[in-house]
Amino acid sequence: MKQVHKTVAKTAAKFVDRIIDTVLSPKTDNWALVLEGGAMRCIYTAGLLDSLHENCVEKFDYVVGVSAGAACAASFAAGQRGRMQDIFINYLTDNRFLDYSRVFHSKKSILDLGYAIRDISTIHVPLDVEALGRSSMKVYAGLADIDECRAEFVELDEENAIPAIIASCNLPFLARGTVKFNGKEYLDGGLIDPIPVQKAIDLGANKIVVVLTRPKGYRESPRVLMKALLTKVFGSSPKVQELLQHEHTFYNNCKMFVELFESDDVELLVVCPSDNFKVDLLTRNKNTLLEGYAEGFIAGNELAKKLQNYADFYQNNSEKMFF
Repeated sequence: MKQVHKTVAKTAAKFVDRIIDTVLSPKTDNWALVLEGGAMRCIYTAGLLDSLHENCVEKFDYVVGVSAGAACAASFAAGQRGRMQDIFINYLTDNRFLDYSRVFHSKKSILDLGYAIRDISTIHVPLDVEALGRSSMKVYAGLADIDECRAEFVELDEENAIPAIIASCNLPFLARGTVKFNGKEYLDGGLIDPIPVQKAIDLGANKIVVVLTRPKGYRESPRVLMKALLTKVFGSSPKVQELLQHEHTFYNNCKMFVELFESDDVELLVVCPSDNFKVDLLTRNKNTLLEGYAEGFIAGNELAKKLQNYADFYQNNSEKMFF
């Protein structure tokens, strides 16, 4: 009988210890989403995030995005499911956003970021900046600091979200000149740190989901002749020219860092489009864009299953990548 009492006491003690550990122990996992840019290619990201809205939206502590990935991040944190799909399909496919004839106008840009981000985000399909400010997720937009030639990350809030996203999306040549933000000049954040995994690690994330907009194994080429031609037509400062000379190197280094990533402390799960993904930087065909959205949505469903069914991201290295 005494033995029975001892067993019951030990079991009760273990149960109490578990309760205490659960209540008092600090959170051990910090989750982050890292979103590559890519202009219209981010329709894939929009589909994936819309899928996650139904399943895993509250799982993430941080979202770090560059360029159009930053715009997707803001909508995701604000809880606006379907907003980016609406924007890509119904607003970024007309001449108000993209008009090649403006190349002959000395003061106009091929891409009108004022319309694409400021007008759309305040008039046509407003970004709920108040919901963004209330979100439990911290959202960061990556910008390219021209003077320092380095990546800079801005935490988005109600006041700075729209101007910061404009700066993050400021593609050279397609948009004339740099964008001023907080008194400094910036270009598209993807020029220097296109896949900001390291920023997520620096924030303290140890479980990171990376959403790419290029297939596994893709590498950028220098495109020397095209850049030289565009520089001659549009003109650019020496600092911008130097940055553009190394753009492909920055991208390829980031891509290899992601594909070869190994760490005992950080788990990385990478989601990317298939090799036959048809959406490119400036695609405006609505059917092609809808196909890209659908591919991202399906990938989001698979990602949600994986996150819900596994304590860890993957059981072996072969499961690290899926698309």
